[in-house]
Amino acid sequence: MELKDLREQIDKIDDEITSLFKKRLEIVKEIGNKKKQTGKVVNDPDREKNILLRVTENATDVEKMYLKRVFENIFEISKAYQTISIKKIR
Repeated sequence: MELKDLREQIDKIDDEITSLFKKRLEIVKEIGNKKKQTGKVVNDPDREKNILLRVTENATDVEKMYLKRVFENIFEISKAYQTISIKKIR
């Protein structure tokens, strides 16, 4: 397969990731609203730990290392987005 073809595949995957990430942020905002209503804090280390275990369950050691980094970044962004969303509805 040519480099151009491989890059086209990556572009399609990037578009899918972008779409899914935007959907995730919509739900993160809803979760932030629910947490505000119930007085819960944004940070939930147990939830993050369970997600990491689930998403790395069938990964190789190397994949686990990179998946952990990806999801730690997702968690950081999600918590920041939740915090901003909560502040906007005050």
